[in-house]
Amino acid sequence: MFKGRIVVIPIILVILFMTACLSSLGGSFAAWTPVRKIEETHLLEKTADWNESLKYIVFAGLDDDGKMLDIDKQASDIDSFVAVGYIGLIDHLEFPNTYTITVTIDDEKQVITRSVTKILVLSRVTYFEKLLFLDGEEYASPQYASFDNIHFLSKITISASITSIASATFIGLPELSTLVFQASSSAIVIGDQAFAACTKLTSAGVSANEREIKGTQSWIIDK
Repeated sequence: MFKGRIVVIPIILVILFMTACLSSLGGSFAAWTPVRKIEETHLLEKTADWNESLKYIVFAGLDDDGKMLDIDKQASDIDSFVAVGYIGLIDHLEFPNTYTITVTIDDEKQVITRSVTKILVLSRVTYFEKLLFLDGEEYASPQYASFDNIHFLSKITISASITSIASATFIGLPELSTLVFQASSSAIVIGDQAFAACTKLTSAGVSANEREIKGTQSWIIDK
């Protein structure tokens, strides 16, 4: 008679314990879910303007005369930056207005931010003689990079700070169909056949945003 009661009582206690635990978890989850949603929303807002291609663009330093600094020069001599190559796989190449590097000068870490003013392609010999940067740091063991013959690029955005694109810089980009110039009061000079053999790029795919473009008329396309 008493044995049945002894068995039933622990079972009831277990059920009550499990019910209390589930109620507690339910309340915790309900309180946690909105927080997670808020955090996710904040993350999306924070990364909305993130330039995914930036970390794969190779830059060289320019002195105050606009000349590229050789590899034996100090980063403190940099007056502006020139973009010289791309090693990424992102199909939208977006050039920034400014570029920031972290370097060690006289045993002290320094953060240097300068405008990006030019885009060009270097020869293999010249490339390895220059002071290069990738992903915000000195590119100590660089691999050769340029902007020509990249078969997957479909869109390029040119920042407002850039005032010149050298001749033959973006030759042979077969998938490039969209070219966007950020609005700027400064004109941009584009060299001859800068976008030659970009067979999908036509004037319809170019958004100048009222920016003055100087240079020869053959920069857009060469079919």
